Amino acid sequence: MTTFDQLRHIDDSPAEPDARFAAALRARVEAALTPEIELPDRRPTREDTAVTQTDTATAAPATQVLTPYITVHDGTAALQWYADAVGATETMRFTGDDGRIGHAELVVHGARIFLSDAYPEIGVVAANSYEGSSAALHLEVADCDAVHDRAVEHGATSLRAPTDQAHGSRSATVMDPYGHRWMFSQTIAEPSIADIDAATPGFTVEGTESQEPAGRPIQLGYYTIRTDDIPVAAAFYSQLFGWDVDPESGHVGNCDLPFGFQTSYDEADYRLWMKVDDPDAVVARVVELGGTVVADETYPSGRAIECRDDQGRRFDLHHPAPGYE
Repeated sequence: MTTFDQLRHIDDSPAEPDARFAAALRARVEAALTPEIELPDRRPTREDTAVTQTDTATAAPATQVLTPYITVHDGTAALQWYADAVGATETMRFTGDDGRIGHAELVVHGARIFLSDAYPEIGVVAANSYEGSSAALHLEVADCDAVHDRAVEHGATSLRAPTDQAHGSRSATVMDPYGHRWMFSQTIAEPSIADIDAATPGFTVEGTESQEPAGRPIQLGYYTIRTDDIPVAAAFYSQLFGWDVDPESGHVGNCDLPFGFQTSYDEADYRLWMKVDDPDAVVARVVELGGTVVADETYPSGRAIECRDDQGRRFDLHHPAPGYE
């Protein structure tokens, strides 16, 4: 009997190779065949890093700041299809007087997507038209004017200069040198759906208000860490953890749960802030339950309310301003 005979099963069917051996062999072959290409250093320079930190330090610390913006030939049907086929939830719709959807927003498994009907008269075409790109990139930024001007300085074509919009953003659009549209958006206000509808002639605006679902408990929305010197802390922790710390305000702008550094502490090294959508209602409830309100101040980061519970223990409420959610 030969060695190859021993590798066969009794029924003469080919034997399966050992999975670990197969994986190791594949890795060795891929490593041998993969060309060694020296890539250019894409790490940001000190100057680029400074710009990025300044921009993100005040930007909204959202979990998704870059959003795909797709264009379709039948927006109403497409929104229904995405809901039925992939479980999308529609949260906003601008329907024009001509029946076309000028803008819609949907969430698919936690990811946000923007959508519109085709507007070929302004270069917005559908995916199946073969007339250009049907997608754009929507980027949340801290300073729309600065990002727009920098893109144009580096060769982009301005399609729309920075302009305040009725939906609460200052936005601009550019075409990059490779044919892709970038839409820069800076939050400047938080109007209600009714306010947006009233200020948007030619469209019927429908959607859900951006607030916590009914019945959801109030949760931690911000926290602060005590430090004796914010610029020193910013330098240390930005290098240690990669935090983008604003050396003036102490706000950290690139983490999922927003927080910051603070020097004016009377008690603990950490302070927890509960995020509230209706601070007046919560304050009234504090008093009703036997608590007290010690201080109620408004800062660039939002409204900060220092309270004591009915046992005299401190807790804080935070109603965030745009950019500090």
